[in-house]
This record gives sequence, structure tokens and C-alpha cells, in this order.
Amino acid sequence: MKSPYYTDPKVKELIDEALHQCAIIFANLGCTDTKEAYDEAKEQEQRILTKLMNHDPEVIMRLLND
Repeated sequence: MKSPYYTDPKVKELIDEALHQCAIIFANLGCTDTKEAYDEAKEQEQRILTKLMNHDPEVIMRLLND
């Protein structure tokens, strides 16, 4: 794969940090949280990842579609 995620260490670091932020958001949700809380977490995740679209659209689109 020749995407910047695999060839540019700075892009990899940016995307990995964004994924870490997303993981923290979801880790802070509990089994008693509402569906709305989970929906808001998903929206936050999409906003975080969309900001990185110009760095590696291929990887970001794959993450957004999962």
C-alpha cells in the first residue's frame, strides 16, 4: 500500500493519535449510557477523522465506513 499512512511517519502519527482519541471517547461510555450518548460518540469520532481527510483520504474513508 502506498498511502501516506504507511509511507509518511507524520501522517501515521496524526491518524494514530486521532484513533486514540476516538478509543478514549468510546471507552468512557458505559452500559448505562443512552443510545444518544453512543450516537454522540459516533458523531465525535466522525468529526475527528474527517479533519484528517486531506492527509490520507483512502485510510480515513475506510475508517469512516467501518
